Amino acid sequence: RSHLATLITGEKVAVKILRPNIEATIKQDIALFRQAAAMVTLYKPAVKQLRIDKIIDELATSIMQELDLTQEAASIIRFKENLKDFDYVHVPYVYAEYSTTQILVMERMTGVPIDQDELLRSQGVDIEKLVLQGLELLMVQIFRDGFFHADQHSGNLWVKPDGSRVYLDFGIMGSLSPEDRKMLLRVLFHLYSRNSKKLLDTVIEAGWANPQADLTALENEIQELGAAFVNKRQQDFSLGNLISSFVGSLQKYG
Repeated sequence: RSHLATLITGEKVAVKILRPNIEATIKQDIALFRQAAAMVTLYKPAVKQLRIDKIIDELATSIMQELDLTQEAASIIRFKENLKDFDYVHVPYVYAEYSTTQILVMERMTGVPIDQDELLRSQGVDIEKLVLQGLELLMVQIFRDGFFHADQHSGNLWVKPDGSRVYLDFGIMGSLSPEDRKMLLRVLFHLYSRNSKKLLDTVIEAGWANPQADLTALENEIQELGAAFVNKRQQDFSLGNLISSFVGSLQKYG
């Protein structure tokens, strides 16, 4: 939970404080998730392919990391340093001397949630430029830095009247090794160039598909997906739909 405050030296800050007994509550919830997953798998063996246990493991790890606010402070400092050369990016300053594992004190930020497009337009914000900058920042975070904000909803991403953006809440961050970044770039390149054979080889090499599955059928689906991707008009294209369709094809074939 975040609170507004003013330091004795006059700086306006936001103070994030962990709720009392939150760790015990989360551990109970995770245990319930595991029990529910075991029951579902027992009655629906096909669900095993979704690897729910791995999903819960990742969820548990991510949530438990959020309970140590010194980790979030470190993420803010690292993220701020990574994007220091982008003058349209604002990341709050961390007052490390006042922060602990349960309290995070940072610079108070202002702005409009990024989904309030009509309000942003009324303030003179160039929406197209805003979108292009967002795409640039996403590519920089993923492919250059391998360290990205993994919770970019409108509550955590605000826009100032001059069109610059504010990042908030760094409890959930993602990271990609250089090898993972290269693999992802290869997948996107083969998808865009409609080279379904090389894309299939890359997917299998990455361990994203079962080599014992019907690879001919999977290759046909990937080929159709690539064609739809390339032939879509720009205004109709949705990266989210593309990724969902791609992941759906991989799930279908184990």
